[in-house]
Amino acid sequence: SPAQSPRKRIIWLLVFAAAVYSAGFLLYPLFGAGKSYPYFIMNILTISIIAYTFIYWLVDVRGIKRWASLIVPAGKNTLLLYFVSFLAHPLLYWLGIHFINDYFNSGIVGIMRTVLYSIVLTLVISWMTIRCRIKLQL
Repeated sequence: SPAQSPRKRIIWLLVFAAAVYSAGFLLYPLFGAGKSYPYFIMNILTISIIAYTFIYWLVDVRGIKRWASLIVPAGKNTLLLYFVSFLAHPLLYWLGIHFINDYFNSGIVGIMRTVLYSIVLTLVISWMTIRCRIKLQL
């Protein structure tokens, strides 16, 4: 980053996020909205930049790092997390808990289900990495 101080970096990132969002907003009339269209991609990129900025501020500027201790093992074992995430939905169907995927898949309830699913899956992978010593490598 051309910015020399953390405050300038944060401002630069937020300006970049605003520029990306504006570009997506300007491209909306040309392409419309859909998961593979520039408007959607720019919105997701904007959310990612804002999330990165928040984590940068929290960890690097404020020095608050202990919150991540539960997810560090999952971050070191991302290949296992990737594969297990594809096994979770078939496992739910096999166990007869398919209503979770059928009924809680839209709106605020769908968002809450996705966040809860991500948290539980990350904690399970952390447990598998720490307690069971399971690790996948290329």
